[in-house]
Amino acid sequence: MAMKTKKDITMPIILAGAAGITILICIGLFYPKGDSSAEKEAFEARILRLEERIDMLESKERENNSRFSASEEAIGSFSTQAERLQAIPIEIESIQKKIEYLDKRQGNLEQKIAKSARKPRPSAQKSVKSAKTGKKSPSVSKPAAGAASSYYYVKSGDTLYSIARRYSLTVEQLLRLNNMSEDAVLHLNQKLRVSR
Repeated sequence: MAMKTKKDITMPIILAGAAGITILICIGLFYPKGDSSAEKEAFEARILRLEERIDMLESKERENNSRFSASEEAIGSFSTQAERLQAIPIEIESIQKKIEYLDKRQGNLEQKIAKSARKPRPSAQKSVKSAKTGKKSPSVSKPAAGAASSYYYVKSGDTLYSIARRYSLTVEQLLRLNNMSEDAVLHLNQKLRVSR
């Protein structure tokens, strides 16, 4: 074991003494001297102001949190609306395809109707008893419906376009023939002139 010198022993004692003096000086500086009520009141007033500031900051924090949550909800709402808006062009394209398909089918049906109207129908000779003679005589057959007809009665689902197309007219011609305006509304069983 090595022997401790006097210098080695005195150094910790000096350091301990310096620390004790420093602590006493700090206590003396920061510890209030005497029971001064004015100092206590000033200290309590400062504490109250600090508490008020803390309350104010907490209320502002609550307001900011509620605004933030409202903003998050609005952003969520906007994102769902944006998704819906992105889906609209796809839906429109689908509807356009359906309309094209229906127009094509309508055109095919109109062609079939036109072909069937052009075919001569066999006229059935009916015998009708004459009121005067009591003998049967052949009757004259009626013309095919729509073949020589110059009027058309509106049915459910008809449009000016479909009627005009059926009789090889433009919509403008059909409107002129019937003294109608462009914003005219068709009614069920309405009588329309379809030939000049």
